Amino acid sequence: MREAIERYKKGELSPTRQPSVPDHFGMGGGQGSYPGRGMGRGMGMQGGFAPPQAPPPPLSSDQELKALKEDAKALLFFWKRVKRCYDLFFTIHDIEKENTP
Repeated sequence: MREAIERYKKGELSPTRQPSVPDHFGMGGGQGSYPGRGMGRGMGMQGGFAPPQAPPPPLSSDQELKALKEDAKALLFFWKRVKRCYDLFFTIHDIEKENTP
């Protein structure tokens, strides 16, 4: 992580408008404590960072709008999952509080 931050500060990393990994990359299949549960334990590329790539061609207005809508849809999906976990956490907390003498 430290290396990534330093490379960012030096301007060695460039933004991208499209994914550089396959769909659901990092969502599982790792060898860590939680394989297959998207806990970020897939151990990455094992060799550091990929070299900077040439920027992709600019998107048309329609392509950019479509990409933004897809991003918004994905964010909404994950926000709902986070909210569900948040609600579950406080439900458990309330039950434990009621059952504690």
